Amino acid sequence: MEMLGSLPNLMQLRLERDAYIGEKLAFKTGAFPNLKKLGIRDLDELIELKFEDGTSPQLAMIHICWCELRSGITGVNHLPKLQEISLGFGGRVAKLAMLQSEVDAHTNSPVLRLYNERSGHDLWDVFVQLEDVTGESSSLHPEPAAAGESSQSQAVGMATANIR
Repeated sequence: MEMLGSLPNLMQLRLERDAYIGEKLAFKTGAFPNLKKLGIRDLDELIELKFEDGTSPQLAMIHICWCELRSGITGVNHLPKLQEISLGFGGRVAKLAMLQSEVDAHTNSPVLRLYNERSGHDLWDVFVQLEDVTGESSSLHPEPAAAGESSQSQAVGMATANIR
């Protein structure tokens, strides 16, 4: 990604299938100076999309389909020209409400466009919280359980509360 990010005239980037292999895709400070459109499709291993401060200053459109971003999308507030984030068919994101809040607070007033009804795109916090139950690490670092509670009861309680 570093090599692509340094291309000064790159305006569109589509990452599909085996074009990127990894769990976290971070757009670093100073990278992609003229990128306007980003398409992400069918990246099976990808769970997190992050935009650092000072990256992709011209990025206006992000389209995601057939990806389950279980750690979510962060840093959209660092994209000054952002106009739209589109979650297409099969595009699912953890913490969709948090992403919506970032979009709503954005100074450029971008739109969060959903292909299906909201529940069809929202992974809630279920995937990430249930990973904690299985003993795998989580990137969200949930609050510790209260005295007398196990982490398993906390995860189930959170999933139940979010699903209602």
